[in-house]
Amino acid sequence: MFHLDELLRVKPTVEGIENLSALENGRIGETAYIIEKTIHRSNDCFVYYGKNSLTNQSVVIKEFFPMIDFSYLGVSIRLQRKNREVRLSEEAVESIRVLSNLKKYYKESSLMMKRLSSKYVVNVLDVFECNQTVYTVMEYIPYPTLEQFIEHKNLYPNQAKSFFEMIM
Repeated sequence: MFHLDELLRVKPTVEGIENLSALENGRIGETAYIIEKTIHRSNDCFVYYGKNSLTNQSVVIKEFFPMIDFSYLGVSIRLQRKNREVRLSEEAVESIRVLSNLKKYYKESSLMMKRLSSKYVVNVLDVFECNQTVYTVMEYIPYPTLEQFIEHKNLYPNQAKSFFEMIM
């Protein structure tokens, strides 16, 4: 297993991405969370790097915002951002129902993760609704990514196996 000092020698970076549908930098509603940059876009969310303005703690904020133009259970969903809010482009009854169920599932999953305590899982600090969507706030871990670590150090087979077991 690696020692903490070995991990800390590899300098972690928080790189931003460009995406026109991402929430711009700034405070999320009336919460204490401030977005500093967009760092990732996945199929179901934007991931932001930010701070808790009350504690100055660095955090990762996931915003539920499924990819534009997707179909779920045969219902087409197209989302857009209007005045910081996530909205359906066409508010058909079935689209509203499906989006509502997806947000409910996303929030319940985040709340379940918040109750989970494990040294192998990043802690969920907060889950809330704002801007017509759901946000999950997690602790920011400043360790390098596995890719960064592999680039800077040759791994012995038993070390690679340890990483594989932790990921699995």
